[in-house]
Amino acid sequence: TLPAYGMYVRHAKGITLENVTFDLESQDLRPALVCDDVEDLELANFRAVGDPQVELLRLADTRHAFIHGCRPLKEIGLFAGVEGVSSRDILLAANDLRRAAQSHALSDGADEKAVIFDPWSGEKMEIKTKILMRSISYVRNMLKIAPKLIRIK
Repeated sequence: TLPAYGMYVRHAKGITLENVTFDLESQDLRPALVCDDVEDLELANFRAVGDPQVELLRLADTRHAFIHGCRPLKEIGLFAGVEGVSSRDILLAANDLRRAAQSHALSDGADEKAVIFDPWSGEKMEIKTKILMRSISYVRNMLKIAPKLIRIK
């Protein structure tokens, strides 16, 4: 049995999932998406049905992830479970987590600095320049704003 009901990604680099939706016909106590040893993950506008007993996303030893515009389709307990000492630079940005009781949880040695929040979440944020520039580039491309119109002070 695979560890995810929707998609399981392992030992991969440069994965982008955009506008993906997972639904269930019956209850499943597995996450919708599991990433294990993944580097440079972008998850945009991801929607899925989850279960209050299990995380919607499981990120194990995942590095340089940009997760934005995502939301659970039903009430869930945990949006993202982050595990493993190698997990780092996971940016959660502009996700609709109103149906999630908790945004994320750390386990199996994951450092508290592994997850970075965007300014709209109201959470404390530690930004590394590379992640910030990716976020600005994404917003600029989505809104079709010329690079010279965005200033960082």
